[in-house]
Amino acid sequence: MIAASPTPVGQARQNCEFIWYSIFNQGVGAGVAFTVTVQVRTASVAGTVLASVDHYVASTTAAQGSISGMGIQGKRGQAIIATMSTVIASLSQKVSIAGWTEDDNG
Repeated sequence: MIAASPTPVGQARQNCEFIWYSIFNQGVGAGVAFTVTVQVRTASVAGTVLASVDHYVASTTAAQGSISGMGIQGKRGQAIIATMSTVIASLSQKVSIAGWTEDDNG
């Protein structure tokens, strides 16, 4: 699952202030739990990790998280994305980010 900001123009930079995510472990197999890593990165899924949080989800449970006031600045001219690292068929995952663009283009 990926959420992405627009790519800023020139020397502008994206700022991430808020992230919301949800995880539902449908529980394939008895007692199967997973740790899901939610990350904020620059530019792409291979970009620099700017923030990371692990969330443990027990079998047949759902979890939600939100973090506000993050104050994460992206690199100039690059988007900010949020990813969830664990790709498993029994997990349903959603993520959203919000922030603003700092325009340094003069």
